[in-house]
Amino acid sequence: MERIMSRVGVKRGDIKMLVATQRSGTNADKVSAFSVLIGDNPVGNLRSLDALLGMVTSKVGKRHALTGFEALKELFISTLLPDRKLKTLLQRPLYNVPETKDGYSLLLFWYWEDCLKQRYERFVFALEEASRDMLPALKDKSLKIIYALLKSKSEQERRLLSALVNKLGDPQNKSASNADYHLSNLLSDHPNMKAVVIDEVDSFLFRPHMGLRSKYHAVNFLSQIRLSHRGDGPKVAKRMIDVYFALFKVLITEAGSNKKMDKSSKAEKNTYGSSKENEIKNSPESPIELDSRLLSALLTGVNRAFPYVSSVEADDIIEVQTPTLFQLVHSKNFNVGIQALMLLDKISSKNQIVSDRFYRSLYSKLLLPAAEMFIGLLLRAMKSDVNLKRVAAFSKRLLQVALQQPPQYSCGCLFLLSEVLKARPPLC
Repeated sequence: MERIMSRVGVKRGDIKMLVATQRSGTNADKVSAFSVLIGDNPVGNLRSLDALLGMVTSKVGKRHALTGFEALKELFISTLLPDRKLKTLLQRPLYNVPETKDGYSLLLFWYWEDCLKQRYERFVFALEEASRDMLPALKDKSLKIIYALLKSKSEQERRLLSALVNKLGDPQNKSASNADYHLSNLLSDHPNMKAVVIDEVDSFLFRPHMGLRSKYHAVNFLSQIRLSHRGDGPKVAKRMIDVYFALFKVLITEAGSNKKMDKSSKAEKNTYGSSKENEIKNSPESPIELDSRLLSALLTGVNRAFPYVSSVEADDIIEVQTPTLFQLVHSKNFNVGIQALMLLDKISSKNQIVSDRFYRSLYSKLLLPAAEMFIGLLLRAMKSDVNLKRVAAFSKRLLQVALQQPPQYSCGCLFLLSEVLKARPPLC
């Protein structure tokens, strides 16, 4: 309050020049004049603030909105907003204000703060509208300003964060990538906001009619969040894993419902006759198979977050989520299956029942033509296996497979076996 009420005024001649500029200057000059007047005396220049807000909320002249947005951002961050959330007049103890000069000054400031809160809400609404605009320059500018406001001030934090997260679903990949970039920078600036941001992304992921590409951008952002064993790091990691597996289950449910729809539509086509269009696909792939990128991003996120979960919560995850992972191991997409096996490899070291099933699944993948893609996983699994008979069986099958593969793959198998024998001398 003291910072705003005790500003030194500009000279009278300068004020006359600024007022004249407001009336007859160019748009850029008007923005500069408004900014100087507001910066000099915020309480007495609400009309100038309204004029700037009118420039960014107008449906015409979007070119001038860019200048207006930048000026308003600087004013709100540097001059107008305090380092706390604004309060309305109704939130103030009006009945306890003394009927003195200081009391009236305090009432005046409270009223001005109420007006400022209303105008800041208008500014945030204008930013939300601009973030959905078809003009790329205006859209990018709004995202930068939203990030700057979130970084600097707490007022309207929830709305600004929601607007930024919503852009992960933008049809243009550039805008979605910009939103990802700004969110990552926000978490670097304010690591304590991780839980709030994850909750907002969680709400975004499970909105109805959300496209797979939007979900992919959101999951890709989550998988890049830096985690830690300190503080609330384990809780944040557990929260992220809950989000990942909840999305897994939604995708699997959608896949099952789509298969039922395919069967019913196929029966209907057979009843009323078929055409070339109806025979394009006999059994279309499920969304899980269609978007392996999303599934791989989910598994990558789980792989990154799982080591940071506390041991007690890790046991709960193993018990509840293991069936889902084994279902993904048998996906038609090889990369998805390998990602699931990589996560199960980490889990299997803590659970013997999971371990046996993991090695059976891994053994079944050896005969696939793209097996060289998971040779690193195979090496880790064989070196850490406590069952020597099983390691011997893997070694035998690997030599059999190497006979049918190209020379480079055969050399890789021999090198793998040499490393396993070094780690397990009893096999020699």
